[in-house]
Amino acid sequence: MSEYRTSQYQPSEPMGDLLSERSAANLAKWSVSTASYVLPCRGETATGDRAVVRRFGHDSVMAVLFDAAGHGHQAALRADELVTTLMHLPDDTPQAWLQHLHTQLSGTFGAVGAALRVDLRDGTMDAVCIGDVAWVVQSPEFRQFTRTPGLLGVALPALPRTPIRLQGPLRVVGLTDGIRSAALQELMRPSRLSAADFAEHIVRGHARPHDDAACLVIDIVPGARGF
Repeated sequence: MSEYRTSQYQPSEPMGDLLSERSAANLAKWSVSTASYVLPCRGETATGDRAVVRRFGHDSVMAVLFDAAGHGHQAALRADELVTTLMHLPDDTPQAWLQHLHTQLSGTFGAVGAALRVDLRDGTMDAVCIGDVAWVVQSPEFRQFTRTPGLLGVALPALPRTPIRLQGPLRVVGLTDGIRSAALQELMRPSRLSAADFAEHIVRGHARPHDDAACLVIDIVPGARGF
């Protein structure tokens, strides 16, 4: 059984020319670190569950967690194609990124997914979920984002924008449906585990054996850290 683990403080993507004096005075006021842990279902070595995180200079961080239909290598091949698409998209709204995946998945068995954008300058976050993939704010106060019924590639309803203003340190956790609902009990209380350890803890402790499982942890804190 293969495991997929990522843990990083998101580096800046290439920014081209040097920052102007104006933009240099308006650098990121928030920092984001992420970690993910993905586990294929029992008997498989590949998975259609994936987490993708990208940073756009000093402007934003975007994250997507999705579950391509099926299991094993066929699902993994579709997931690879979606990852390639996500790695080439420009900075945009979470709704727009899911629309790109919806268009690409047309004619397939589809996928469920969730997307999130953190604005590093003005301290806002917008998140959206389609199907059985969830964004949960673990701390400082437990909150679940509304999940919209649908299936990327098959049926995508209108997705309203509901940005929230960041008030302080925040941990957001993304879960695919391979994670048992019992994991929510743990998310109702703060954890001292690092993002990487917590993502692994949730998957190993709450994965359904006959489904792929993934957890993406996003820690957001005030203050830029050397970007």
